[in-house]
Amino acid sequence: MSNALSATVAVTFVFFTSTSNIFRSTNGFILYKFFTYLVYQSVAIIAASWAIQALSIAAGFSPMIAKIIVTPITFYANFQFMSVLTTGKFRLQ
Repeated sequence: MSNALSATVAVTFVFFTSTSNIFRSTNGFILYKFFTYLVYQSVAIIAASWAIQALSIAAGFSPMIAKIIVTPITFYANFQFMSVLTTGKFRLQ
């Protein structure tokens, strides 16, 4: 329960910080975008956990090494998702 609460607080903070400071969204707060981001993060957290477990078991990496491998991928995916959500386009540069 506490993990879900802390993840919700973190995702909320990232959403508001990203929309206002990084992507300079001027559309104001749109509730459906926030809920879309919450759903995306729920799926992304499960997928990242699965990937870490798969790397640990199938490839024989320690969980810490698997986390180090997966984290940059999740950072990039999160950035791209937020870009599409707030601006409607990918940022490839």
